[in-house]
Amino acid sequence: MKTIAKKAFVSSLAVAGIASGAQLVAAPAANAVGNWGAIAVSSNGSNGRAWDYASRADAERAALNSCPGACKVLTSFVNSCGAVAQNPRSFHGGSGPTLYAAQRNAISLNGGGSILAWACTTR
Repeated sequence: MKTIAKKAFVSSLAVAGIASGAQLVAAPAANAVGNWGAIAVSSNGSNGRAWDYASRADAERAALNSCPGACKVLTSFVNSCGAVAQNPRSFHGGSGPTLYAAQRNAISLNGGGSILAWACTTR
């Protein structure tokens, strides 16, 4: 009986979330199965991109290795796209299920600007 009550409670929470328009978006787990990508950027805008790696760590390492200078990973993504936006003051990474969504996310998180780099996995 506890299982039924628990399922009913969880279902009611899900319905309440949908009814209220709540959006719960979880970041991908570091060990999620799929194709990983990453984008690294230096302070002067040099960048390195990587896609279709087996793990987040591998994708981030590849992006850093292909980025000339002192670079920092600004976005990692799995089975999706990533982008980095720039403006005169900052760089910011974002991700999304499509290239357009990733670019919009990066620009929004950066407070405006233009796209510096992008990448999408093949999956």
